[in-house]
Amino acid sequence: SVAGQNSIFQPLVGTTTDGGASWAFQPFYFDNNEGGCNDVFFIDQNTGLVSGTLFDGRGALARTTDAGLNWSSLIYNQAIEGVAFPIATSGFAVGVGGRILHTTDAGLTWTDQIRGTSANLHDASFITDALTGIAVGESGTILRTTNGGDAPDGEWHWQNPLPQGNTLLGASFVDANTGTVVGEYGTIVRTTDGGNSWTIQTSGTTQNLWAVSFTDANNGTAVGEGGVILRTTDGGDHWVSQTSGTTLQLRGVSFTDANNGAAVGESGTILRTTDSGNSWLPQSSGI
Repeated sequence: SVAGQNSIFQPLVGTTTDGGASWAFQPFYFDNNEGGCNDVFFIDQNTGLVSGTLFDGRGALARTTDAGLNWSSLIYNQAIEGVAFPIATSGFAVGVGGRILHTTDAGLTWTDQIRGTSANLHDASFITDALTGIAVGESGTILRTTNGGDAPDGEWHWQNPLPQGNTLLGASFVDANTGTVVGEYGTIVRTTDGGNSWTIQTSGTTQNLWAVSFTDANNGTAVGEGGVILRTTDGGDHWVSQTSGTTLQLRGVSFTDANNGAAVGESGTILRTTDSGNSWLPQSSGI
């Protein structure tokens, strides 16, 4: 599934049942409130969550249990951006003002966590134990938890000193130790010790990088403005530019294995690869 806006800023949610060869899009509202969709995550074929920003600046989380035919929404006073579900029942959502929300019932209800920052947060990534993860955001903010972040036993730790000061926009962890974060001006930072320390990598671009997806410790893809797609096969020691065929902004990327992935972006752009990004084929979104 993908989520976003059309040319008149109407929110849309799209689904495919044939691996991305064709897509069906439908208008989407957060309980009759218009706004933009920021992230989407499906736990299984039927149950999914969409985060968003309403036109009045508030935020929302919408949930479906029938593959997107019907949605129910929770409204918040600030925008909600990244959503991550390391396991089916336990999920996290981050947003403006340093907000971190946690659910233990597959997104039916959410509770605020104590995070120790008011910096805007853009993405979160967790490993499959739902305990170890990070949240990233403005001015290079990196928060880390090893116990799920819930009080009184859980907590989020501010990464100090920060590895750099550019705003961070996307994160991908493949195990408890290995993670990569991307952001403004081509920023890429990587950890191999669970976030205790970070190494700045050379991306070869100054374009903002919006999202990153790793399938293992070595193979990863980052996407961003100007249709930029970067690929690494050695954990980010070297990043190689790939031909996307578009100059439109790419806002999301997801790989199911080292070969098969999709990237999405402005104006209904959907790209798909089956050969690790050596070739990217545009998919018809119908919008």
